[in-house]
Amino acid sequence: MQYSEKTFEKNGLKMAYFELGEGKPILFLHGWGGTALTYQKNLEFLALKNKVIAPDLPFFGKSGIPKKDWDLLDYADFLDSFLEHLNLEGVKVVGHSLGGGISLILGSKSERVSEIHAINSTGLKNEFSNVGIIFRLWRSTFFGNPLFSKGGFKIAVRSSKYSVLNVFKNFFGLKKLVKTGLNSLTRDYSKYLSKIKIPTTLYWSDKDKLLPKTVAKELQNKIKDSRIKWLTGNHIWVLFKPEKIVV
Repeated sequence: MQYSEKTFEKNGLKMAYFELGEGKPILFLHGWGGTALTYQKNLEFLALKNKVIAPDLPFFGKSGIPKKDWDLLDYADFLDSFLEHLNLEGVKVVGHSLGGGISLILGSKSERVSEIHAINSTGLKNEFSNVGIIFRLWRSTFFGNPLFSKGGFKIAVRSSKYSVLNVFKNFFGLKKLVKTGLNSLTRDYSKYLSKIKIPTTLYWSDKDKLLPKTVAKELQNKIKDSRIKWLTGNHIWVLFKPEKIVV
């Protein structure tokens, strides 16, 4: 499938993004440590019937590095300006992990968003140490993946490659990068979640050790008329089962 690579800039900060497919617009937001192309199979599946716009979020991939650590509000404000720049309305937002948290806050603030599809999403305040989060992320990433299924090993290698490249890119700003991830996991965004008025679907896996099923249930309680779709897998199951996200 053909990808078109473009750049958006606001206040001196550049963000690379990819477009593919035709139809109604979907904004796809990747998780912490990844890039848009980490989710290549997801993008191509969604692009079969839609126009998919997938940025490398600031700090990641080909995009620039902000001058300070960000939280979900910073990302939501930046991406709302991005949607305004593209003159898009009725946008469905699909996001995984960090991207899921951003999709929830963006959907609570932007009139340009019509639906939210959040996958194993951040957005609630969690209580754990920096060491604890690293251990839980490691467990949830490397245990329970179908590595030996068709294409599974290739997907895992691609995901690891982009994660390593992000670390090298941010070598002198690792503190900001890690803090940005923690900001999405440990800050309380409840007042924004309660403002969501658009259809919201939460996709959640049963073996996520980073953001367990209790997080999904609490999000559902805070987001009016939201629903949960339960799946099998760990925190990054979506890389292996792109066909499960139907938008």
